[in-house]
Amino acid sequence: MLGNLLYLTKTFFKIATLLALLIITIPTLSRSEDEANTNGFATELEDKARTKIVQAQLIRKKACDTFPFTDELKSAFLNYITTTKRSMEASLGKNDSTTGLLYNLQSSTSTILELFNTCADTYAFKNSLNELFSELLNLYLSAITPQHLTKIKLPGGSSVRTFKGAVNILDTSQFFFTISKVFHILAKNKNLRGNTEKRFINEFSTLLLGDHMRRHLFGPETSFRNSGWGCKLDGKRTLQNNHFNFIKVLRDRKNGDNLSYCNVVTDLDLWFIASAANILLADEVDHNGLFPTLSKSLRSDLIDYVKLGASLINSRVSMSKVTDQTTQKKVLVANFDLDSWWQHPDYRCAKYLKNSQEPDKLEVLFPNPYPHIDCAADRLDLKHKKNKYPTGCLPVNTNADSVQAFKTGWDVSHAAGRLTNAFDAMYELRNFKNNRFKLAFPSNRQMQAFAAQVGKVVYNNNKNYPVLSTFMDGTNGWFRIHYSNRPQFGYPPGAFTIVAHNFAPWQVYDPSIRDMIKAIHAKRMAGDQVNCETTSSCWVARYEKTAFKINNDYFESYCSNKSSEHPQFTPATTVTPAFDWWASLLGICSDHDC
Repeated sequence: MLGNLLYLTKTFFKIATLLALLIITIPTLSRSEDEANTNGFATELEDKARTKIVQAQLIRKKACDTFPFTDELKSAFLNYITTTKRSMEASLGKNDSTTGLLYNLQSSTSTILELFNTCADTYAFKNSLNELFSELLNLYLSAITPQHLTKIKLPGGSSVRTFKGAVNILDTSQFFFTISKVFHILAKNKNLRGNTEKRFINEFSTLLLGDHMRRHLFGPETSFRNSGWGCKLDGKRTLQNNHFNFIKVLRDRKNGDNLSYCNVVTDLDLWFIASAANILLADEVDHNGLFPTLSKSLRSDLIDYVKLGASLINSRVSMSKVTDQTTQKKVLVANFDLDSWWQHPDYRCAKYLKNSQEPDKLEVLFPNPYPHIDCAADRLDLKHKKNKYPTGCLPVNTNADSVQAFKTGWDVSHAAGRLTNAFDAMYELRNFKNNRFKLAFPSNRQMQAFAAQVGKVVYNNNKNYPVLSTFMDGTNGWFRIHYSNRPQFGYPPGAFTIVAHNFAPWQVYDPSIRDMIKAIHAKRMAGDQVNCETTSSCWVARYEKTAFKINNDYFESYCSNKSSEHPQFTPATTVTPAFDWWASLLGICSDHDC
């Protein structure tokens, strides 16, 4: 009897244990499936997403043969090259000019370089673009003539070449990303084997691979820790690192715990990671010996570095669902480093939103996150730190718990130029030979979600008055008020609409990007311009005109003198070269509808 009771008791406990495990496992499996879907790695959904993206890429490439390459726009591009060459000859390597010239060289040619990348193996390229591409390579080569470069010694005694003058590592890295992209374009297109291309590879190979990448990624020099931001960990300044080790620090969030942005992934980090991806792609597809073969050690180091970078980026991706205002269906969207920037001074007035959703009806004054403007001296007077801040602008020291709404992600201007270039390079490497490098980022659905975030959240979906919000979460506030101690500087709501063309490559991930750029381009061509000589070369949007009025009202409210006696408000954006907008229209406009 006792034996039977023990047997029944054991059996009961076994059944109870199995039931408990089943109860626990079912929701866990459900969560796992949901997480897989949300994060973009569910196999079936990934396959469907990849099919759609490949089809869209083929459609865009096909558009190369019917795209209107007009003589006027070719002329605008060649004029830009001539002017830029003159500027570099006169200024590159002298005083502080190096930084701005290299920065602008990348940003001004990014869109047309992507056009060449898409069309390089088409009839249109051979017929219409080959000459322009060669001119662009010669422009990049003009930046590294002997009078612009110098040698410096590194710790340990080795020497590397770098640019003369005040060199900013962010801007040189932005420039060298462009060079790495050209390497990839040349490697995968057998028709690009002329003298200019060979000279380009010969002169840039050592400079890119050794003097720049190996030095900063793996060398003994320790340039990275965001020390200028005052970041500390447990009250102590963090150690400096090369960039490979710095990525590990960022991944583990060990670069500081006193400010939200100490562990942010910056554009500098993305330029390095994406450049390494381009170099690996070029090495993989170069079957004709155009490039110097990567040493086994450097290739292995680059693979480890890119895998680490992909892991870092993936850890900062936030996925969610929103309602598509056109279809009323839920769509997957993505944001990047959503909660890292809010304490940074550039974001202090991110939520200054009054009437900002209708930029043609703005009534708000220029936000003043600082206590007082000294009108006589046109400078900040920081003695009045206790003055009241306007709603939507944060004091310098703010408790994190009280500002959850200030988590906006990147500003749209930087996202348009950086996330697009970097994520696309990573995406191409991840899809090379079925992700042979085992990168964690980006999946097909992640890229679709980022594009949807822009086309369905950042863009206001208003063809009559198309506007992009200031920040990637859709917040349309102010950015960089009083940037670099300039009392009358700031980017008002809607100002970054002018950079929409930089999102053009993401049309292959979500069709809403095409609708967005087409609507904004229509406004450009419809006469929403001020003081422009030609409709194809200049556009100042209505929200920029309004910004001048806002600032003048603001200044008069603080100062008794006339606003005309003081420096004018700095425009929110610079004029985009005509060829840059033109190049972005590939796959969006044909000769008949633009």
